[in-house]
Amino acid sequence: SKAVSSLRQCYYGWGIEMRRRGMRERSIQAYMKNIRLTVPIDEPLTSFTKDNARLWMAKHDHLKTATRKHYSVSLREFAKYLVEFHGLDPRITTGWPMIKVEQVEKGYWKMNEIYHIIEAVECKDKLCEKQMKAYLWLMATAGSRQGETALLRWSDFRDGCMTYRAEITKNNKTRFVPLDMRIIDMLSRLPRDGDLIFSHIPNSQAGR
Repeated sequence: SKAVSSLRQCYYGWGIEMRRRGMRERSIQAYMKNIRLTVPIDEPLTSFTKDNARLWMAKHDHLKTATRKHYSVSLREFAKYLVEFHGLDPRITTGWPMIKVEQVEKGYWKMNEIYHIIEAVECKDKLCEKQMKAYLWLMATAGSRQGETALLRWSDFRDGCMTYRAEITKNNKTRFVPLDMRIIDMLSRLPRDGDLIFSHIPNSQAGR
């Protein structure tokens, strides 16, 4: 086979390999987009060095932690591919700088502040209002997403825990979350009107 000498050739080969391994197309596109925005892929393969990788990542230093982490993970995955298939030195990823987490800003809400905000929620329908407060408080304390919280059933709530079923989670995996005593009390006071816990709040994410 023809020897690969450019990062661009490696870049497209990496996409093919990720598809061969059965990765989701959405994830593949995200990885490849991050590399296009980080690595000068028109340069030769020999330009992929530890020092250059540090310089490439430095372009994203002004971004938020979570975004920088996405770029860093993509670069590491691309480097692993180059090590496995194109003879890159396996030591290239050792000693790479960790992504620093910023200090908590003063503008962040504390849990007691969130509680007062949720308590101030008003809806025309009183049952909707009770459900909405419990819905928001559950997301604030359990870290669940809007859609998966809205689709919770009464059968998912038992023994102080909430079961997030595989069919409603983003990664299609069931998870069990112990609940805060305050949300347990709020849920216990809600009338059971149908299978869904939050049966009276809007169905659409925009409505919620």
